[in-house]
Amino acid sequence: MPRPLPSVSKLGGAPWWVWIGGIIGAFYVAVSVIAAPRLGAAALIGAIVAGQLGAALLIDQFGWVGFPVQHVSLGRIAGVACLFAGVLLVRIF
Repeated sequence: MPRPLPSVSKLGGAPWWVWIGGIIGAFYVAVSVIAAPRLGAAALIGAIVAGQLGAALLIDQFGWVGFPVQHVSLGRIAGVACLFAGVLLVRIF
């Protein structure tokens, strides 16, 4: 069943970071459309996942948007670095 749209007062009460999602989503789509022909599918998807994992480390480190703080370790950084290295290898070869 379709839900009714939320009222303006409910929209105004949303946290500030909720609104950033729309801007980031539009940017993500635009960059993907532009970069896909140049990078290829494998490098594009790898770069997207690597970027999301890097962002997740920042979110965990600082406890942003309600996540519990989980400090970044050397192993977690190494994992992200390996993923970026994989994207580089896919792009080169």
